[in-house]
Parts: sequence; structure tokens; C-alpha cells
Amino acid sequence: MKTKGLGNVWGLVMIGSFIVALFAVDALTNNGKFSFFQFPGADSLAIESPNTSNNDTSKHTTTKTRTEVLVKRLYKPQNETFKGVSYNVAMVNLSLANIGFFWKNDQQEKIQTFHRLDLQLQQEGQKLLFATNGGMFTSTYEPVGLYVEDGKVLQKNNLEKDKKGNFFLQPNGIFYLAKDSTAHIVPSTAFNDSLKQTVKYATQSGPMLLIDGKIHPKFGKESKNTNIRSGVGIIDPKTVVFAISNEEVTFHDFASFFQQKFGCENALYLDGVISEMYLPELGRYDSTGRFGVMIGVFDRVEEI
Repeated sequence: MKTKGLGNVWGLVMIGSFIVALFAVDALTNNGKFSFFQFPGADSLAIESPNTSNNDTSKHTTTKTRTEVLVKRLYKPQNETFKGVSYNVAMVNLSLANIGFFWKNDQQEKIQTFHRLDLQLQQEGQKLLFATNGGMFTSTYEPVGLYVEDGKVLQKNNLEKDKKGNFFLQPNGIFYLAKDSTAHIVPSTAFNDSLKQTVKYATQSGPMLLIDGKIHPKFGKESKNTNIRSGVGIIDPKTVVFAISNEEVTFHDFASFFQQKFGCENALYLDGVISEMYLPELGRYDSTGRFGVMIGVFDRVEEI
């Protein structure tokens, strides 16, 4: 009996030593962070609480899903007010964000809604984080002007000048993302064949809101023409800002918003009262609209 008891003790010592060795190897292979014994779902990012100090040895942490973390890295949703009008805004970091322009699916069916876009991305293992309408379209949901997707020109540049409507208020413009992940807005007349070779995505709309830092010359300060408006501006080649007004606003004030709030040199009007945004972080889940082109930011569904 004495010998058997000693054997049990020796066995426990061996098991304990084995467990300690596993932790040690795990720490060495994971930069000093234990991960071997994590539970399922414990791979979420641990973020230090902002209320803790460097001297606090019992720092609290909170886990965040990949989506919550990426929102801060990929784009910045925010509410803004300018001249008494409120706006919902999304600033997108093109250095990190997966951003695409969408019109049709692989079966050449027009996607048309944010909901259907989200479902399509889910089938591809992606999650829609942000979306907005991407320019004007016909009654059959065809882009009115230029549309480029993955480097392919699907609709030609529309240089007509004599038609009525916001699209044809000259100069109108083209918002495009180059193959080097930089953003640009140029007058439609500047979009030539050599420039076309550098483009990954492009959509044409009008009018231009800002042209080289100046407000479109046909916008009057005292205009009575107000409407809900959405648009896009270039903060720098790697940062774009999408905005939609929550109340009716003139073209002049809408252009001034991009100019004075964000320092944009160039900005483009996307559309009017039919415009919508999918911006969950601001509690905005617009879902009634149907569109031609849509612009979306997305990323993987799973957590990190």
C-alpha cells in the first residue's frame, strides 16, 4: 500500500510537470502570450479599457468582434452638423479597407438594394460594413454615365451637355479608385484613354460640388433649391468621405460642407432625395431604396 501511494504521488508530479512544459512551449511560440488553452470563441481581440492606467496591475480588458475593431480602422462613422443641417458621414481609409463598386451579380442580375448586396457578400464569406448609392441611374437601373468595375468599362462616359437634370449640370464628374488604391474625382471631360488604364472602379455623376477647392460656379448662395443630398469628397488620395444630409440643403451649402468641414479639394454629388446609407454604427439601416451602382465597404465575417 505504501509503495502504491508513492506511485500515485509520482504520477501527479509527472502530469503537473507536463502541463507546465506545455504552457512554457506555448508562451515561447506565441510571443509570450498563452493561447494553447483558449476556449472556442476566445480569439477575439482584447482591448485595454481606456479607464486603466499604466500603473494599474489589474487592468481590465474587453473583447471586441472583428467588425467592431475594423470599424475604427477601416472607416469612421460620425454625425456632423453644418449651418443647422445634420449629416451622417463615413470617412473611409483606402489603405486598409476592402471597398468595391457593385451593380450586377455573377448571374448578371442587378443587385439594386443594400440587403441583396449584403446577402451576396455573405455568400462570399464577407460582411457588409457600410454602403451608399453610387451615382445616378435610369428607370431600368442602368448607370446614366461611365461605370467601371474591376478595370472593365461596363458603361461609357456620358459627355452630353444639352439635357436637363442635375447629372448634366456642367461640369459633372467621375469618382474613381485607381489600381494603386488611391481615390480621385475629376471632371468627366478629363477622363481620357490613358487615365482609363489606371482605373479599378469608377462611377459618373453630377454635378461636381468642388473643383480644385472651389465651389461649382453655378451654385447660388441664396438658392431656394433644397433637397436631401448625398455625395463623396476626397480628403487625401487614401481617404474619402461619404456624406448624406438628414434635412434638405442647397447645393452651395452641401459643397461648403465638404470644403469647410473636411478640407476637400474635389467633391461629387451622388444623388438627391432617393439617396440612402447603410451605416449600422450610427443606427442607420436604410433599406427601402433601389439603385443602379452601389459603393460598399466589407470584410470577413469571422472574428479575429
